[in-house]
Amino acid sequence: MGLDQEIPTRRLRPPLIFSRPKCLTFGADRSNSRIVDMSEQHPTLIGRVVAIVGSALTVELESDMAGISPTWNGQLHSVGQVGTTVSLPQGTSKLLAVVTRISISGVLAADISDLGTRDSRSMEVQLIGEIDSLGSFHRGVTSYPGIHDAVHFVSGDELVPIYPRADSSHIQVGTLSSNKSIKVSLDLEKLVMRHSAVVGSTGAGKSSAVAAILQGLEHGPWFSANVIVIDSHGEYASALGTQTNKIDFSKSTDAILPAWMLPAEDLLRVLIRGEPAPVLRSKFTVLVAEARRRFAKDATWLSLAPEEVNADSPIPFDLRAVWFELDEANRRTFNETAKITDAISVSGDAQNLVSSIFKPHGAGGAAPFKGPEHGSYAAYPDLIRRALQDPRNAFLAPGDLVAMKAADPLPGIVGRLLGGTARISLLDVSGVSGEAAGVVVGTILQLIFELALRGKADGIGRNSPILIVIEEAHRYFQNDASNRLARETVERIAREGRKYGVGVMLVSQRPSELPQTAMSQLGTIIALRLSNDSDQSSISSALPDGVAGMVQSLPSLKTGEAIITGESLPIPSRVLISRPRPWPDSGDPKISAWSEPGDPVDFEPSIHRWRTNEEPPNK
Repeated sequence: MGLDQEIPTRRLRPPLIFSRPKCLTFGADRSNSRIVDMSEQHPTLIGRVVAIVGSALTVELESDMAGISPTWNGQLHSVGQVGTTVSLPQGTSKLLAVVTRISISGVLAADISDLGTRDSRSMEVQLIGEIDSLGSFHRGVTSYPGIHDAVHFVSGDELVPIYPRADSSHIQVGTLSSNKSIKVSLDLEKLVMRHSAVVGSTGAGKSSAVAAILQGLEHGPWFSANVIVIDSHGEYASALGTQTNKIDFSKSTDAILPAWMLPAEDLLRVLIRGEPAPVLRSKFTVLVAEARRRFAKDATWLSLAPEEVNADSPIPFDLRAVWFELDEANRRTFNETAKITDAISVSGDAQNLVSSIFKPHGAGGAAPFKGPEHGSYAAYPDLIRRALQDPRNAFLAPGDLVAMKAADPLPGIVGRLLGGTARISLLDVSGVSGEAAGVVVGTILQLIFELALRGKADGIGRNSPILIVIEEAHRYFQNDASNRLARETVERIAREGRKYGVGVMLVSQRPSELPQTAMSQLGTIIALRLSNDSDQSSISSALPDGVAGMVQSLPSLKTGEAIITGESLPIPSRVLISRPRPWPDSGDPKISAWSEPGDPVDFEPSIHRWRTNEEPPNK
């Protein structure tokens, strides 16, 4: 029998009353041996303990087992499969263990007349808890089993006390793979506050699993839930109802996340789509700091000294005016060597992004003369202008700066991002340029965490926790400058968020590319099918030693099936995730069009949309 073959179960037989030979076994009490009448064997018996190392046990399976799905008490049971649960009776209580490995080996035949070897089938299990005499389940064990103690498969009725029902504290996510009558619900507080990850390869059902959880939050008894979803591919709008606050960053024409909310250097990286030269970085941060100070001086609701305002202060400023100053410094020429009067031919317009035209500098020391910064910033001012004209960056619009001088705009912006009374706020960043996405996500994360950090009885924080779901999280945490803010903030949330009421759910097909600091802080992992070795290793390293072996079964999981482990679930379990209704827009394209006759493909509309930065028609 090969390792990939099904391990048969014991032939079930009713309790028969007849004499069996007696054997010497050892119970939980190591000091006393006891004689056990083998007629006490129960039909659910599948093996006996032969080795104990801490909480890891080796169980030798019964030699006369056959079949893998016996019927017991009218229910079909799966026996001896990785991820299933077994029990070990210990007096008035039962120890529970999860199967982590199954193996087979040849041993010498016990009967000398039986030449050769016989197969010894065994499985490794990890103790996880016990059911006490009152029928309640508890994590951990009060006593350990002994050598030769009996191991049984667990019936559905025995599993009921382990898995809590869906209620105001638990959200249902699916059913047990081995017993579909057992519904699986997660402790919502631990799922949110202890952080979590949903991982799986493309096509494994990752987006559907997240959609099912979000729909549970949307329709469950959590009327004041605070959930922000960073939607990287525009998948979830179709799966969530009209009560969800939906913001598409690529379609907005007003200020969703105005440029003045971004730190100066991160804003510059967005505008030039790369890392700035030191001379440009220095000039830009000086101009931004000066612009913020000018606004702070004129704003009636602010009372800050100039030295209290810097380039990263969340104070409004006119980005187009900053661009105009930078552009003029790069072009300026003077009429005299003393550089007093500009040699300007046509004045520009900051708000319309029109550059001033200066007279070309003279040759051989003749007038006009170059300004001190003439040409220092190369083509960067033109790059910034094009970025401000790009419709994909419309969400960076500053808003009405005149009105902002009379009233603080930040509460309204935060309120819009959080969605007011909506339980879920869906932020679609699929249309944001790749260079800007990391900065945008980082700014949102930083904003939420800073508000929670300073929240008291009001606002978000300990009294009103918030969950941030980040789809395709790995793309925002690459080790480059544009993702610096996102990477640093999510690591800080992972370390400190629980104290301040901020939880994060990382959704990714490449867990190996997620920050290790964040992975080490995850309280719950929902792992769907994963085929890549490095991704499996990343998940294995984030799991407790006892259940890390279950990771080896990840490549064989069905679509929509997951191994869920962590603080939000009493025991590690293989779970069939509930199907979302409706589905997210994450399905694969169909090739049915290949079978139909048609005209040649028309590329012109796509080329036009690409050239003009227009959004595709299905967005």
